[in-house]
Amino acid sequence: MNEFQFEPKIRVKLPSLISEILKQDSINFAMNANKLCNTIFAYYAINHTLLEDVSVEGCNNQTLQFTLNNDNQDLFMALCDTINISTKALFFRNLFFQYCNQPIYVREQIIYNSSYQMLLNAIKARRKLKIRYKNSYRIIEPYFIIKSDGETRNYVFAYCDSQQRYCNYRLSNIHAVGIITKVPFEHYDEEYIKTMHRNFDAFLSYGQTIQVRLDEIGQQMFQRNLTHRPKLLNHQNDIFELECSQLKAQLYFPQFMHHAEILSPPELRTWFHDQFTAVYTMYTKDAG
Repeated sequence: MNEFQFEPKIRVKLPSLISEILKQDSINFAMNANKLCNTIFAYYAINHTLLEDVSVEGCNNQTLQFTLNNDNQDLFMALCDTINISTKALFFRNLFFQYCNQPIYVREQIIYNSSYQMLLNAIKARRKLKIRYKNSYRIIEPYFIIKSDGETRNYVFAYCDSQQRYCNYRLSNIHAVGIITKVPFEHYDEEYIKTMHRNFDAFLSYGQTIQVRLDEIGQQMFQRNLTHRPKLLNHQNDIFELECSQLKAQLYFPQFMHHAEILSPPELRTWFHDQFTAVYTMYTKDAG
């Protein structure tokens, strides 16, 4: 038995690109580096058939250090009896390379694999699922998991019993607690679910429209600013009809300032009026 099997401290040199991806994932998934690395190892230790010998090229100018937790020490010891690990550093180097070589939405599925697998099982069985979301427990009917257009996030489309409406949840924001095996779906609408899948929008914009007037600069901004940009349905002169929920509009259009004027719906126009009035008041309260 090799002596490295008893040492929980891991020290491995990685190409700078791999190190930067791990640092960014630590931020994206709100985990410190030690927890992130332990989570990645636990996934591949359990799914070790996914591991392959790879040639990792690049400058080894970044050193990664972390400590295996107690459970992962046991996993590593068991893994040493299952696969050939010549050197610990090379093993973890290859492991992190394979993880970082995945698109971010796949890495998210790896980090939150316990919830991800439970969601898949609930969807397949058409059974309700108890989740923890923002420090409260909810019961949902999960219908499908889909990645965002930019392939950066996983979203769960579901009916929420406590909200009494259809919702999108980000995979990283929920923790699956358990499948309620005795309670089947009660709000399953196959045609509606298929429609929402075909027209997926993280902000549930399908079927909702707004009208906005864009001046010349606003139209240039609309062409250029792609993040959360609403779908264009029609436009005549400077008036644009967009498929857009009110939440999406509230996130997207403040950056346009006076180059965009919300025309409808009235409640959205009122929201923008109140927000910009508050901004005006803040900047003029000490004037004169």
